[in-house]
Amino acid sequence: MQTQKCNKCNKILDLTDQFFHKNYRSKTGYSKICKTCINIRRTLWIDATGYDEPSFYDKCDGDSILARAKVLYSGLVSRSRKNQIPFDKNILNVKFIYDWLSKTSQCECCKRELNYSFKGNNNYASPTIDRFFPYKGYVIGNIHLLCWRCNVLKNNTTLQKMEIVVSWMKNI
Repeated sequence: MQTQKCNKCNKILDLTDQFFHKNYRSKTGYSKICKTCINIRRTLWIDATGYDEPSFYDKCDGDSILARAKVLYSGLVSRSRKNQIPFDKNILNVKFIYDWLSKTSQCECCKRELNYSFKGNNNYASPTIDRFFPYKGYVIGNIHLLCWRCNVLKNNTTLQKMEIVVSWMKNI
């Protein structure tokens, strides 16, 4: 069984879900701080401020574009690692995505007005970053800013399959 030393309390604990939260960004797959220390820190925060930890949106000072850029960046990183595809980390960072979102108001595909808010479950106009050729990964020249709906429609299809659907729709 693997063990790990907590960066806060310095205890050496079994590297399991019992003692550490999962963290896919770390090499071990687990947080560097044990659950006990995280709970203590959370309790101290609540006692000091009188309320629970601020939401992700609050941490971005109410800037919905910044919050969306952070969410998109996190997704790019995790999917590129999970699928072992190229990711241009020298260029594609939160600032790049934030600037891109700030300059782009419409989906590149359907020209729908993009919606950067986090309200509602089915936000078809939420911006997504699409890989035109999935195997090429998240690199400049292969990524496009699409609304969620267009990205889902395009997902796992080929031009020939899409033409069949369009032809069928025209004949109804």
